[in-house]
Amino acid sequence: MNMIKRLPIAANLRRHVWLLPILALAAGLQANAQTLPPPEEVAAQWFKIRNTFAAQYEAQQTEDAVFEGHYGISVRSIGTPTKDAFGGIIQASNVADVLRGGRVAMRAWIRTENAESASLWLRIDAVDRILALDNMEHRSVSGTTGWSLYEIVMDVPDDATTLVYGVFLVGMGRMDVDNVHFLPVPVGTKSTTVYEENQLKPKQGYTPPRIVEIVPANLDFERVPGT
Repeated sequence: MNMIKRLPIAANLRRHVWLLPILALAAGLQANAQTLPPPEEVAAQWFKIRNTFAAQYEAQQTEDAVFEGHYGISVRSIGTPTKDAFGGIIQASNVADVLRGGRVAMRAWIRTENAESASLWLRIDAVDRILALDNMEHRSVSGTTGWSLYEIVMDVPDDATTLVYGVFLVGMGRMDVDNVHFLPVPVGTKSTTVYEENQLKPKQGYTPPRIVEIVPANLDFERVPGT
């Protein structure tokens, strides 16, 4: 069920920690909203990351990016991206009560072609701040690879309210993604969290992302935009 088809801007998750607060802000708070493209629904409930690099990347639902089913998502650079350019897709959802106080895994199948750096990313927010982030820093996918399952594992604090997540490609190349899924995992499962709250810059002016779904939606990318 669509609720609000607008999402916050994404930041350069891999290279610039100081940009992370931008992910929590609605378009226009940290950048002139008029310089950004309008929201683009790539697949139902999934949106292209809105940033000043958007024209340098294509994100599309396609039969050419399928691990299983009929559709997957392909993100690719157009021409030669400028320095620090990145593109990808984003979704946000409420945190399910069953996840709070536990540990959650985000998994997805990824394939790459001449990719500089391709990653999953997951951010966990409280009502007024970012609690934790994993952007696969130091373990991103590069080069040309076949389909492989990648995973992020993070603790979900009791005060968590929102999950913000997706995939992103830094620099040149192509990445395909399919079958994203979330599941609770035992506490003994190793955490992959890259940045915890005390490692992030102060979130002055923090604004919660606008929720698209009550729960993560269309994780297999089978539903087309507008459905």
